[in-house]
Amino acid sequence: MKPLLPIALLLLAWLPGASRAATFANGGFELGDLSGWTATPGLVEIVSQSEDAVGPPIGETYLPPEGQLFAQLSTGREDGGPTTLSRTFHVSAATRISGFAAFLAYDYLPYDDEASIRIVGLQSQEMFRVRISDPAVGDFGRTPWTYFESDILEAGTYTFVAMVSDGGEVGGQSRLLLDGVALPAAAPVPEPATWSLLLAGFLMSGAWLRTCRRVVPLN
Repeated sequence: MKPLLPIALLLLAWLPGASRAATFANGGFELGDLSGWTATPGLVEIVSQSEDAVGPPIGETYLPPEGQLFAQLSTGREDGGPTTLSRTFHVSAATRISGFAAFLAYDYLPYDDEASIRIVGLQSQEMFRVRISDPAVGDFGRTPWTYFESDILEAGTYTFVAMVSDGGEVGGQSRLLLDGVALPAAAPVPEPATWSLLLAGFLMSGAWLRTCRRVVPLN
């Protein structure tokens, strides 16, 4: 077993320095608050269920698709602006971001409420958008929880933006529900400098094996 010793020692040295893909902490809102997020004050809350009282015959109750909690964005700003929930994140390798969303439109003709999820790059370029508007759901309509996944995001810094807005005075407070926002988990990836250490370990082990297998001539 001795020839394996150099490799074992190098692997132990490598593991603490291994890098992992970025994570999206509190993307499922299981902390019970908006830690890590920037939100429109008073119009974004963390809930365990959302009651939709409109619709046949008694409306619908939304429960979290993951965990116990989710975020609820409601319209209602005095200046008529959108309610937003956002955060900036960094990825070190190409990846996608995913999650679940639902839209509850408390509106009727003329349809002017909408919700969207966007990924924005450093230069304000839009990398990805999921848009839901009233005409897609009808009078006081709603969508079920719907899974979304972004296009591939190259290594870099991005901003995730969820938004719901009320374009007029008719109807009530439309809502966007959000849960399970996440980046995929990744196995440890060696740092560039680590590859040379691993290669050296393999070379040492190979030399050791050749030494141990050398035939000793008989006298």
